[in-house]
Amino acid sequence: MSIQAYLRQSTGDFPLPNVQGVAGSWMDLCTLTLQHGRLWAGDPWLANDDDGVVFNVKSGMYIVQVMGMDFEGHRRIARVRIFDQTAWDFESQPTQVTVKDEMGFLGICDLTAMNHAVEPDHYEDFTEDLDKVIDEDAVECIDFAYAGRHFEMVMLPAGLGDGEYDVFQLMAHGKVVGMEIEFLPYDFMVRSQ
Repeated sequence: MSIQAYLRQSTGDFPLPNVQGVAGSWMDLCTLTLQHGRLWAGDPWLANDDDGVVFNVKSGMYIVQVMGMDFEGHRRIARVRIFDQTAWDFESQPTQVTVKDEMGFLGICDLTAMNHAVEPDHYEDFTEDLDKVIDEDAVECIDFAYAGRHFEMVMLPAGLGDGEYDVFQLMAHGKVVGMEIEFLPYDFMVRSQ
């Protein structure tokens, strides 16, 4: 099942109080080309070195997977990970890093490729394109192109919305091969108020 089909089966607008979420299995979302090896994740409206998190990885093709969480019928995205397509024997290691998102959507891309494509003259076009993605509740890898330059960005809603989320390094043979972002811990439950 695709993550899009998984989310389409969701019922209700929000998890009910005191219902513990049940995490599913990893689902492939897309592949993402990192042209320069600057793996960035964060609020796409604030895509820079200071906002979000950046890991230096080798350039190449990366696999993006998403894990859902079911709250007795209501479904959300609980985690997202991106890793080098040649590195299947990786381990997830916690970091002291978090990623903030203020619009309820997370973006993942090659930061250098994005900076080359979205020059100051094209920033307004880029933000308009981001607004369209949010209006459509997109969960996908989007190719943004401006003046003959392009980059790919994964766009997806973040857990229960805006917030601050833990980031994990994916390590293989002593090297960073990707990252994982946890929107909802495995034992997550919405508490009654």
